[in-house]
Amino acid sequence: ANHDPVFYNAVLDNLIEDELLGPWFPNFQTTSIVDARGIERLHQALDSGKSHINSFNSLAWSLREEIDDDNLAPLLQKILTKEGGILVAIEILNMRVHRSKNELSTFSPSLVVAAREVMLKYPYDERQNQNDRLDYELAQIAQICLIGANGTEHAKKICQILTNGLHQYKISTFDYPELFKCLAQIQPFIFLDIFVGSEETDFHRMEFDDVDRDYNPINQILENVLIDWCEQDPKARYAQLVPSLLTYSRSQETDDLQWKPIVYSILKKSPDVQAILPGLERKIYPMSWSGSYADTLERRLILFTSLYDHPNPVIREWANEQYTQLQRRIKKEREHDLRENQARFERFE
Repeated sequence: ANHDPVFYNAVLDNLIEDELLGPWFPNFQTTSIVDARGIERLHQALDSGKSHINSFNSLAWSLREEIDDDNLAPLLQKILTKEGGILVAIEILNMRVHRSKNELSTFSPSLVVAAREVMLKYPYDERQNQNDRLDYELAQIAQICLIGANGTEHAKKICQILTNGLHQYKISTFDYPELFKCLAQIQPFIFLDIFVGSEETDFHRMEFDDVDRDYNPINQILENVLIDWCEQDPKARYAQLVPSLLTYSRSQETDDLQWKPIVYSILKKSPDVQAILPGLERKIYPMSWSGSYADTLERRLILFTSLYDHPNPVIREWANEQYTQLQRRIKKEREHDLRENQARFERFE
């Protein structure tokens, strides 16, 4: 390439249709500068159908700065038309995002369009292709093509694809924790409309309540944004929001459980507190735990005692009732544990 460019280019021209080496042509093309002729060859290789689609991963591994966004975008769109091309396009695009992660605003409109096509064409319900790396890469790509006012319509389409997959039990929120988290952060109102404010919120509440605490997407949204969304229809939305939230956390000072600040804001602003309280109550009883269930529940008693002095008498009364009910449940669980231990001891004897 450096000392005999005429010969070098002639060899690459012939390799495109070569029966033996043609399937790996992109690996040869990325051995040097990918100039205008090189880009043309890559298109020819895609058109000829001789090159293995996976060999185009070399564009990710050896991506050159000379392939600018406007030249890369048509290549990605053509790769997407090939069987298996979606994963290759994700790999290439993610590497471009990774190398420019501090300059997300510099991506050209044509590459943003290509990125949106990638997001829309990815088969989210094909579990054999799902892994943590792909989830992360899709989230990275979403950050360049679904942000801002121009990305709202496409973000809505992606959210709708995901919610359809959830409804049909083809995917779980566990499959795409990074992507859900990213969508909640970059398009919070659309995310809340689709995953919290829809008519089938019971399904969504259950799904998101099972997400690992660090990845609960609703808790990635700023409190003022959550409140603004609720205020658009306060009577309905405060009650819809609570079951999707992680409502408490551990105090860094005492390690005791405490309500998150958003809970106090909701209790203060909701026009119908009675509609909020059942959602808070359900959060007290975990679906999974380690160790003694009675011990797990006992740690939650402090959540109710912290509301004994709340200015709203309805909340104070509710907190007292819930504390009493929780004590009864703890006593019942301890009695169950005692019976289990006795039975185990007798079997051992």
